[in-house]
Amino acid sequence: MAYIIKKRIKGRTYYYAAQSARVEGKPRIVWQKYLGTLEDIVKRVDSANTLPGDNKKEAVIFDAGGIAAMLRIADEIQLTKIIDEIIPKSGRGPSVGQYILLAAINRIFAPCSKLQIPDWYEDTILFRLWKYPKEDFNSQRFWDHMDLFSEEMINDIQEKIAVHVKNTFKINPRVILYDTTNFFSYIATNNVRNTIAKRGRQKQKRNDLRQIGLALLVSEDFQVPLFHKTYQGNLADQGIFPKTIADIKKSYSKAFDNSALSQSTLVYDKGNFSEDVQEGFIVSGQAFICAVPKTILPKLFETPIDKLQQVNGISGTRALTFLDVKIWNSKLKVVLVYTESSFIASLTDLTQTLQKCEQKLRDLNQSLSKWEKKSHYKNRPTLKSAQKSAEDIISVQYVNEIIKIDVVMKNGVPFVNYNLDQNKLDHIVKHQLGRTLLVTSRSKWSENEIISSYRGLSRIESVFKHMKHRDFLHWYASFHWTDQKIRVHALYCVLAVLLATLAHKKVVENDMDITLLNMIEELSDIREVAVINSCENHSKQKDEIIISKMSPSQKKMAEILNIQTYFIRTTKNTS
Repeated sequence: MAYIIKKRIKGRTYYYAAQSARVEGKPRIVWQKYLGTLEDIVKRVDSANTLPGDNKKEAVIFDAGGIAAMLRIADEIQLTKIIDEIIPKSGRGPSVGQYILLAAINRIFAPCSKLQIPDWYEDTILFRLWKYPKEDFNSQRFWDHMDLFSEEMINDIQEKIAVHVKNTFKINPRVILYDTTNFFSYIATNNVRNTIAKRGRQKQKRNDLRQIGLALLVSEDFQVPLFHKTYQGNLADQGIFPKTIADIKKSYSKAFDNSALSQSTLVYDKGNFSEDVQEGFIVSGQAFICAVPKTILPKLFETPIDKLQQVNGISGTRALTFLDVKIWNSKLKVVLVYTESSFIASLTDLTQTLQKCEQKLRDLNQSLSKWEKKSHYKNRPTLKSAQKSAEDIISVQYVNEIIKIDVVMKNGVPFVNYNLDQNKLDHIVKHQLGRTLLVTSRSKWSENEIISSYRGLSRIESVFKHMKHRDFLHWYASFHWTDQKIRVHALYCVLAVLLATLAHKKVVENDMDITLLNMIEELSDIREVAVINSCENHSKQKDEIIISKMSPSQKKMAEILNIQTYFIRTTKNTS
């Protein structure tokens, strides 16, 4: 029996007729035929059902469900009102807030360049609701409005929006998560107007491109973005932490009252660790949970595994708590955590890295041996150059401790002798892999609370993954060449995540078990269909707007998010 399936390719949905059968006992698609987009299917059905003399009808389809949901959330947090108050506009046309809201919604559902936004806008219900011609949103108009933003204005917008988010959506500030990421760009090397995009260690392995750093502060529940900061892409996380966390904390203190601030616990990873910041937190009374490098407390880090106890409620995890540990001129609580899954992953990575390094050393020796027959060449490898090459190969965490090298001369050319220090390898496996050392000022919190709060950092990583998703919430492509434009781009990209996560929060809190990306996809599949009569004699015929048939989950989400008012069934006499 044939059925219809859909595939999402580069942000667009395509439909296929397919038929399944069992092949070697497993269900497999044995036949499929491309049907096209929903618009293509409707057009073919209309043309097939129209006979000579019949009333001709045309269907025009608009993106509706997701757009309406984000409009509702934006209204609840007064997003456009806040932006328009901070950056008022003189003259006709869309307000500054509407430009930013349009850009944010576009990032959620169909990320595209400013050149493509007018056509996308025309195919959404925003075209009907806002009633602006698509030419009002061309790329030049967008850039003109983006030019109105200063860095101070962006900070003010974040602070005021955070107040409404906290009050309207009851954000719990008990635990807040901080982390950083970076995004590559295509900004030319000789572009001196841009100081943010720099070459550095690129997390997507595009080290050939300049990159933009983004620091983000989110809530523990639902990872709602509260504040963000862009920074130069060549700066290490540890180096920018003092400045960015100071700026973010300043904004946070303005948006949240003192009681909420005193109750908040800031959680961050060891990549952001800075002793100066730690001492500042202790003096200011800012509660924190952070992972620290093993070099800070080496004896505690290498505590024998048999002294660690199973943590109740967290499977595969052992821990040992040390009270009143003297560190940074204060007595703090330290928790040594050992995780089986982390140990297995670390051991696998170490094994593979050792294999790769050993292969590279063999390749190096083979390359050096070729110089035995080139005794008359001047630029022959030396002991010093061979030593450096070998050290570069093993300059990886743990590997430089395990592999011992000795470069000697053999047949007139350098030769690298190497061996594995088995005792060192055993020590690392037994006393270092799978471990994390947590330090906190929350002396009254239990092991379970401390560990669970720290593991919340994995959720902020999911936010960064969403911002690098191919179809939804996409940061790329950032076709902006100046610092000012990049900051505005970061603003509406983070606002996109904010709108989506707040919608997801409402949906999940109303007993729907659905992921953020699945929610976005289901909402985006709710369409508005305008049925237009196009025959010459249709004085009694009416055009009408209807909503595509919704699944039970789509109906429930539409009810929870209260978006039906955007879908009022309308008819219009075209006589």
